[in-house]
Amino acid sequence: MSDLYRIEHQFKFSTKSEAEKEANTIAKYIDRAARQNNISCKAVICISEYNIRNAYPSLRKNGKRGRPKVVFMDKYRLGHPAKKIAPHLHILLKSEKVCKLSKMVVHNINNRHRKRHPDMANKVVSRHYPVIETPEKYVAYTMHQKSELRFVEYDEKGILNDFDFKTEYEKYKPNLF
Repeated sequence: MSDLYRIEHQFKFSTKSEAEKEANTIAKYIDRAARQNNISCKAVICISEYNIRNAYPSLRKNGKRGRPKVVFMDKYRLGHPAKKIAPHLHILLKSEKVCKLSKMVVHNINNRHRKRHPDMANKVVSRHYPVIETPEKYVAYTMHQKSELRFVEYDEKGILNDFDFKTEYEKYKPNLF
């Protein structure tokens, strides 16, 4: 039975481009680890710059052709844009052997950051937790505050054909607010 795990990446980035590089690195590692160990896996990595407890996404048309832009607005000050916080990552894994795969990812993240930042040698950069209560709502909450997304899909066995992060998000998005 496949489960849903979240990986808490506690490291905050100074710029969005650094967060994007980290997300790309983690996505490549998840794909490589899943292929090497033949584990069916679907993952989403969300890059977030806002705290949606204080902000909500709104579509704004800027007068040009095309799709409207998503702008985060402050919940408590009407008409004002939301304040940005340091870019950070939210990682969700759904897999047949999710505990093993999430431990591998956490170990990789911790080792890379300890090498880059020697002052963090004794600190934990990343942890993994099972999402037990309302996993569907947690998927929607995580994907709702994203500014960028990275998806990883490796499912040669066909175990996770009925699960998709995008459909879960669309299904439970109205229940967020």
